[in-house]
Amino acid sequence: MQAAVVDQAPSFAVQSVRSDRKGERLESFAFGALSAVCATILTHPVDTLVVHRQTGKPRPTNLRGMYRGGAMACLQNGLTFGILFGSYDFFRAPSEHGGLGMALVPGAAMAAFPETIARGPLEAVKNMVQLQQRINLRRVAKASGVMLCREVPGNIAYFTTYEMARAHGAGALVSGALAGVTFAFLTFPIDTIRTQVAAGQRPRPSYRGVSGFALRIGGYGALMFAFNEFLWERVAGHVWEDK
Repeated sequence: MQAAVVDQAPSFAVQSVRSDRKGERLESFAFGALSAVCATILTHPVDTLVVHRQTGKPRPTNLRGMYRGGAMACLQNGLTFGILFGSYDFFRAPSEHGGLGMALVPGAAMAAFPETIARGPLEAVKNMVQLQQRINLRRVAKASGVMLCREVPGNIAYFTTYEMARAHGAGALVSGALAGVTFAFLTFPIDTIRTQVAAGQRPRPSYRGVSGFALRIGGYGALMFAFNEFLWERVAGHVWEDK
C-alpha cells in the first residue's frame, strides 16, 4: 500500500505520514545524490564546453577531453545536491515533522549555506581539472565565496520556479527544466566570475556562453527532478500530489 502524502511538504521531496522523520531526511539526501549523479553523467560534456567558453580556453576535441573532471563532477553534484535537497526539506518541513517550517524563499536561501560548504571547493577543483591546472587553495577559497553569492539568489529562483510550475500542473521534467533555465539566466554573470576566479583570471562578468549554460542547467534540472521523482515513487513507494 502506498503511503499518504503530507500536504505541507515540498512537491519535489514528498513526505509520507510516518514517525521516522530521520529516515525521511536520509531518503531526501540519498535520492537527491543519486539523481544528481545520473544527471551529471549525461550532461558533463556540455559543462566542459561552458567552462572553456567562460575562460576563453580552447575546447576539447575528443570525448575523453569532454569528460575530463567527470569523476569530480559526480562526487561534487552527488554530495551537494544530496545536501541541498536534505537541507531544503529540513528548512521547509513543518515543525511537527522535525523541520523548521520556513516559507519557500527563506528556506531556499538558507539551504544555500550548507550546500556551498561542499559545492564551492569541489566546483573550483573540478574547473581546475577541466582546464588542466594545478590545484590552488587560495583560488579555491575565493571561488567558494563567489559560489555562495550565486547560490543564495539562485536557489530562491530555482525552487520558486519549480514549486510554481508543479502547482500549475507541470510534471517533474518540465518543472525541472524551467527551474534550471531560470537559475541559469539569473546567475550566469556571477558564475562567470566564479569560474574566472578559480582559473586565476581577472573577473569579467559577462553573458558570453549563457545559452550553453542554460542548456546544461535546464537539461540537468529536468533529468535530476525526473530521476528524483522516479526514486520517490518506485523505491520509497510515495505517491505524488501537487499543491
